[in-house]
Amino acid sequence: MVFFIMKKSLFILFLIFIYFRLYGVDYSQRLLTDTYGIITEKDLAYDASRRKSLPYNPNKFAGGVLYWQCFPVKAVKVKYRTWEGDDEWVADNPVKTMCDLEFIINYNNEIQIYSGRRAYPIEHCRHVTKEYEKVTKGQKIVCFDGEDGSYLSDEKIGKFKSWTWDKIKTKKGCYSYFEGDCLNKI
Repeated sequence: MVFFIMKKSLFILFLIFIYFRLYGVDYSQRLLTDTYGIITEKDLAYDASRRKSLPYNPNKFAGGVLYWQCFPVKAVKVKYRTWEGDDEWVADNPVKTMCDLEFIINYNNEIQIYSGRRAYPIEHCRHVTKEYEKVTKGQKIVCFDGEDGSYLSDEKIGKFKSWTWDKIKTKKGCYSYFEGDCLNKI
C-alpha cells in the first residue's frame, strides 16, 4: 500500500514537472540585460500578469509588451523640450507650456530613447525628472521597463532604439508612469 502511494505521488510530481516544462512561465524573455540584483521575478511576473509575453525582436513591433533593461546611471540623460500649446486633456484647452520627456541612453555604442506617451504641461516633466533624480541618487545602475523597442532613425543622432517608458527602478526603489505599478516605491 505504501509503495502504491509513493508510486502515485511520484507520478503526480512527474506530471506537474512536465506541465511546468511545457506550459510554465518563462519570464526571461522580458529581461534584455543583467538584472544587477534590481529586477526580481516578482517584477517580471507582475508585468506578465498584466501584459502579453513575446520574445523580443527589435525589428518587429510587439505592441504593448514590456521589457526590462538595466544601464549605468551615468549613461542616461534626462531631457525634455517645451513649447506653447493646447492641453488637449483639459476641457477648455488652455494654452500652456507643454513638454515631452525623454531618457536618452548612450551605452555600448548604441543609443536608446525612452519617451513618454504624450505631451504634458511642464509641471509633469519637472515632476518626473525630480522622481528620476530621487530614485537614482547614489545608485550606479538604473533599470527601465518599456514597450516596443523598435529601431528608428533621426538626422541628428542616427539610428536608435525607441521605447515608451513604463517604470524606472534602482536598488533604492521604483517610479512608474502609471500610479500603483511599482512593487516597491521610493
